Amino acid sequence: MAVVGSIQIQGMKQLQHALDRLPKNVARKVSRRSVRRGAVIIQADAKRRVPVDTGALKRSIRVVESGRMSRNGIVLFRVRTIRKHGGYYANLVEFGTQPRVVALAKLRDKATGRVRLIKNLNVGAMPAKPFMRPAFDTKKQEAARAIEAELRRGIEEEARLLAKGGKG
Repeated sequence: MAVVGSIQIQGMKQLQHALDRLPKNVARKVSRRSVRRGAVIIQADAKRRVPVDTGALKRSIRVVESGRMSRNGIVLFRVRTIRKHGGYYANLVEFGTQPRVVALAKLRDKATGRVRLIKNLNVGAMPAKPFMRPAFDTKKQEAARAIEAELRRGIEEEARLLAKGGKG
């Protein structure tokens, strides 16, 4: 699903400077934990908004880390649906579909139990029911505040541990 957005954090230069003073592995741990905290807020709102039929699409909404931390210290997490957990049709729900025709369809008659073949079955359009983009748009500021708060808390905690001689 190609819904893309980013979150800007005020005062990030000062936080980045504080992170740079920590050992790399500790800074990475604090950064990952902080960004995940923000992503979970958006995930929870997306799960609240998603239309539920079987619940598979709702269960498929996950927070996934996007590879390793980049050289400039950027940590990426995605709130996305996982295909193998039932999210293979998320884009159809989020964006809707055009009217479509199935060339050959098998339908079972409920009364007789017999299967009928129908050519050119018009299954119509499915209206969009956005859940991911509205979740991001409404929760991005809350997520940014959570990321900032967790960064500050994590930096202070790890600096205190390192000052005591701990490993962080």
